[in-house]
Amino acid sequence: MGKISKIMVCFVLVFTFFTGYVEAVKQKDGDAGLPGAYLCWGVGGRALGMGKAYVSIADDATAPYWNPAGLAHLRQQEVIAQYTNLFETTFLSYLGYSRPFFDLGVFGIGLVDLRSLDFERTESGPAVLGHFNESKDTIFLSYARRQDYIYSVPVKLSYGANFKIVNQSVLGYSGTGVGIDVGVISKPIKGLSLGFIVQNVLPPRLKLDEVTDKFPISGRLGASYECGFNVYRYNTRATVSIEMDKTEHRKEKFHYGFEYRIMDTIGLRAGLDDSELTLGLGLSIKNYDMDYAYGSQEMGASHRFSLGISFGPVLPLVGTREWEEAKTVRSYQKKAKGYCRKQEYLRASEELQRGLSVDMENKATKRYVGKIQKKMEDAVGRADFENIEDFYYAQAYLDYRKGDMDSAVTQWELLLGANPTRQEVKEYMEKEKTILEKEAELERKRLSEEEKNRKIKEAYDTQVTYYNEGKWTETIVYGNKVLRLDPDHREAKDYVAGAKEKLREEAEKLARKKVKIEEKPEQPPEEKEEETEIKVDPEIIEGYYKQGITYYSQGKYQEAIIEWKKVLALDPTHEKAQKNIQKAQEKLGISE
Repeated sequence: MGKISKIMVCFVLVFTFFTGYVEAVKQKDGDAGLPGAYLCWGVGGRALGMGKAYVSIADDATAPYWNPAGLAHLRQQEVIAQYTNLFETTFLSYLGYSRPFFDLGVFGIGLVDLRSLDFERTESGPAVLGHFNESKDTIFLSYARRQDYIYSVPVKLSYGANFKIVNQSVLGYSGTGVGIDVGVISKPIKGLSLGFIVQNVLPPRLKLDEVTDKFPISGRLGASYECGFNVYRYNTRATVSIEMDKTEHRKEKFHYGFEYRIMDTIGLRAGLDDSELTLGLGLSIKNYDMDYAYGSQEMGASHRFSLGISFGPVLPLVGTREWEEAKTVRSYQKKAKGYCRKQEYLRASEELQRGLSVDMENKATKRYVGKIQKKMEDAVGRADFENIEDFYYAQAYLDYRKGDMDSAVTQWELLLGANPTRQEVKEYMEKEKTILEKEAELERKRLSEEEKNRKIKEAYDTQVTYYNEGKWTETIVYGNKVLRLDPDHREAKDYVAGAKEKLREEAEKLARKKVKIEEKPEQPPEEKEEETEIKVDPEIIEGYYKQGITYYSQGKYQEAIIEWKKVLALDPTHEKAQKNIQKAQEKLGISE
């Protein structure tokens, strides 16, 4: 909706707000005398400051009172409390609590309590026979759920219901009844909200002495529109709300409300509730909301305060795209936990990486990745393992996470030599060896005979140097580089076999003595050139992409950019890599 359209809508609603005063003054039919009339006083400083035109908004813990469907818009737990002196010795209190759940929707509970103290008891004459108290209260047990899409069709609908328990006590008599309310809120276009509630669909019945009172069925229908403006570089929002309520045996009433919020901190409000003119002020500081409402009516001025507190984790709204993504991430986390229980940390890590590909900022997923990483680092760095298999596994995991596939394959081969039944390790080793072979095949096709011989000589010389220095893993890595270019290179094979034997001896010695071993220096990832004429296997591209996700989750944004640029070098149309590079550059404060 364009700026002009927003202004026109606001103008129409504000015009209706002020012109409605003439009609409102004419309507003097009150709620006094009807069962449950005390529930018409209203609760919450924000709603009261807006003239009770709140059925289409109701986005706080007063929603059980105004419209239970509004609970579905809450993302945190919230408590709201209000205590009001209506007149003389009559007091109205409200306490509300709401809690959203990730999968189940939002549950809420509210209590409205009216206390009238020290009433004089008389009969036909003026003589006072005594004094008595009267109490009326209602407990709301509420539930709401939101659905933005039904079979991919956008509906943006919230629905909710109250199960309420009402109680009244006076002059030694008391009665209790139960009732049901149902409500909906729809937001068909941005800024516009429509709300409707039917109260007492199942009407409560109270029996005091010989008289039974039945609560009347009532309905509230309202609409509100919110639009944002920038005023002197401050973000502000204006909301205009109109509402009609109709109760059995009573004429309809109209309510009009207006709110102007400045930077989501200060709220200025005005409203018209039947014949009562209201004003309001709200202040929001972090998770605290303080609201005040002033009402001017025939019985005099009224002052009503409420305090709200939000706390707990912020959850996505059920049914939204954000919620669908979070649900997907949670499914990956659940699978990862299952693999961890079976000590299959490679598979667990794979599931967590899938979760990070959906939401790279998910704190829980990052925390799980960090726990696995620390467990593996402790197994290697502190010799915190039960048997030699665990050591090989941990070393291979760390190499795999760093992208050093040659070293990871080496450790997996040693592990399978000790225990050939590790199916998870077999699968990962075979997959990575296949990828390495495909990369080698591409390199053999790309290199001339002279270039290939030069690379073989460089790798072999490096292998011999590492062997003489006692660096057995590096010896195997560079030996494999030689063998991928020249599978029949006998000297390289001999050095690889000798280095593997040395690694077995060192690992067995470490397992016996449980001493701390020196951490192997990390090898920088080898840059590989690509040739556009040669078809690149998608698994290679996917490997670079996942390695970038891994680096990003560890906060290594520069390394992540390097991996994703490798992806783009092989596949310039890879949109995810392009977007992720931009995110990583933003983290580093780089603009391109």
